[in-house]
Amino acid sequence: MDAILLRVMRTQAFCIVLLLLFVIPVQPVSADENDTTLEAREAQAEFLPDMETTLLQWRNIHTTDGLLLDQLKMATYEVHRLENGRFFSNAITPETLIAEDIPACYINELNEVCSGKVHSILYEPIPGTEASVSYAIITTLRDGTRTETVGMGFSQTPEGHMEIVAAYITPEQFSVSYDVANESTVFTWRPACPGNNFYHTLYEHNVPATKSTWNEMDKTVVTNFIPASASQFTLDWTNQSVEREVYYTLTCWYPAYCDEVDCYPAREDTRIHSGNSLAVPVTEDNQAPRYAGILSAQFNVDEVQTVLQWSEITQQDISTIRIYHAANPILSAEQNGVQILAELDATSVEFIHHLPVDWMLTSYYAIGLVDIEGNIQLDQFDVSGKVGPIIERNLPVSISSLQISQENTTIHLQWDLNPYFISGDAVLWISSSSNPDLSPAWQEITRLNPATLEHHMTIDVAEESWYALTLEGTWGSSPSTHHDNRIYLDKNAVLFTPKIQETDPGLPSEEIVEKPIDLPEFEIILQDENYSLSNGDWITLESETNQSYTLRFTHSQSNSTIRWTDALNSNPFWAAGIKTDDGFSIVIAEPINLIHIESTDANGKISIVRVGIDWPDIVAVEPENTTEQEVVEDKAGTEDESVSMPLLIVVGIIAVYTMIIFSMKKKDELLYSLEEE
Repeated sequence: MDAILLRVMRTQAFCIVLLLLFVIPVQPVSADENDTTLEAREAQAEFLPDMETTLLQWRNIHTTDGLLLDQLKMATYEVHRLENGRFFSNAITPETLIAEDIPACYINELNEVCSGKVHSILYEPIPGTEASVSYAIITTLRDGTRTETVGMGFSQTPEGHMEIVAAYITPEQFSVSYDVANESTVFTWRPACPGNNFYHTLYEHNVPATKSTWNEMDKTVVTNFIPASASQFTLDWTNQSVEREVYYTLTCWYPAYCDEVDCYPAREDTRIHSGNSLAVPVTEDNQAPRYAGILSAQFNVDEVQTVLQWSEITQQDISTIRIYHAANPILSAEQNGVQILAELDATSVEFIHHLPVDWMLTSYYAIGLVDIEGNIQLDQFDVSGKVGPIIERNLPVSISSLQISQENTTIHLQWDLNPYFISGDAVLWISSSSNPDLSPAWQEITRLNPATLEHHMTIDVAEESWYALTLEGTWGSSPSTHHDNRIYLDKNAVLFTPKIQETDPGLPSEEIVEKPIDLPEFEIILQDENYSLSNGDWITLESETNQSYTLRFTHSQSNSTIRWTDALNSNPFWAAGIKTDDGFSIVIAEPINLIHIESTDANGKISIVRVGIDWPDIVAVEPENTTEQEVVEDKAGTEDESVSMPLLIVVGIIAVYTMIIFSMKKKDELLYSLEEE
């Protein structure tokens, strides 16, 4: 009985214990690692041959200590790597560092997550690596204390970890730059392709290239036949428009080939290890910017300046603004006479062109832009982006005190000249009315040398007229010629009233003697031919071209007027000789063969010389005739002769008959007239 009771009691006790095991929750059992140094645990490394990458892992300490967990949330890890050796405690150097500032835990992580948290990084050994490698994890506490215990199996990987990576076959020191001036992209590198059977392949792509993304990324082959020994390549964009940011990669490419044994695929190292791919894109841009605003210019004579104003630049990639200036309309900044007045900041909206006090010019201005890549607007100026002509005159009329006098049929002009006038012509005008400035009423008579300060000319009909003298040339520091067409009465314009000669009625008209001006003998000296001509002389010159012939000569009689005409023209047109610094010039255009040069001196005496021009013969190239053509032409000529001979006989008979009839008629008319007498 007691034995049965004891067995029942044991059974009840076992059930109670079993029930308690099911009711009470089971907690995982792990020993606390209450290590105040927070040394990393279970550091291990695994090399992945297919990826040529090492996977390194470690974990935090396991602890339920709140203070240690708070310390973990403030701690960081460093990773060190050493080939062919191991780390020793408190002997870590910066040279082995490969990663740092890895948080042990984040401040907002739960303690359960922070305790024993696993960390991992991937490291790619450089190509050509073949070594036993050790990794060490260093803990840095919040106060800067470093844990460099590097216990094996704790914070240092076990010995025996091997890393083997094939050497790279790619170019080195790859560099790309865009040459704005030459509109080209220049590539340079250090050749590293082994053997002349390799070629360099150049790729372009829109995103950076990496070993892991190379196969899937979009890329374009620019060229794959750059020789293995080459170290430079250039892409020329002169005839193409380009404006982009792009990445480039250069590889060594071994083409596929077949031999007697087998065929072999192409080989190419695309691991992007040697710096053979751009990490930052290069900007290629040969598109010059264009100013699309409005430019205005105002000359202020009181301030001796021209003020330029323009609308604000709205383009985002503009570096500077250029102000161009010229004495002629600006079509291109590269045309002759165009200068850069200023290069201003892109935010500028005004420029003041300060002028010298002796400035006399007709100016043209234009705005050009320079972008941040260095592209310069040299042409394609919008109409609103340039302005002119702007008349800029800082000097008064340079001809003054113009006076006119008459002696018989000769008019004598005298004037004063402003010394700021450097060189050029004085233009003599005539008008029937006193029109200010040049208008259609003024007609050009001739061009003079203003430095002579006087001029004589003969008039055919004396009538009341206005004469004006303007200047066309350069003043002071002005860079180009200017025509000052201002006409001010009693300054550079004067009224001529013919003088009626009073005679003594007691004297016969033949006794009125006009005193002539004493002049040297007429003579024209041909400058290029070194030959002189007197009145009535004739000379024939030979032209080297069939374009034109320029005749340059000096004159023995100053203040004479020169004009010339085509002597073989039945209705000649007289043209004035062109006044030069030391004489005259006449431009004769082919096919004029003979000209008359007429000189009228201050006494009204006219002298004439004649100049003939022999133009080069134009040699015509006769086409070669075949024997068959010659036979046909000879036959045709024979036929023409056979036909024309009878025709000539008939024409001759008709002509003789006509002459007989005509002579008989004349004889009858003569007899009839005699009978009437």
